[in-house]
Amino acid sequence: MGRLDSHFLGKYTVSNGRFMDNLNGINESRKTARIAGLWYLVLAIPSAFSWMYITKIFIPGDAVLTVQNILAIIR
Repeated sequence: MGRLDSHFLGKYTVSNGRFMDNLNGINESRKTARIAGLWYLVLAIPSAFSWMYITKIFIPGDAVLTVQNILAIIR
């Protein structure tokens, strides 16, 4: 196989160990993607609960009621 063939075949070439190099790159990409996805889940769940909590405290257009809600939590 020539250099041009190995370029087009990508991960399917076995010449010069390129198959294993590309396979390791794929595994690293999947590992990184899975870690990122896990972090999105870890951060999304608490943020949903905090959003529900904050919307109960802050009342749009009513500053007095908002302050009363905050003071009720502090006491």
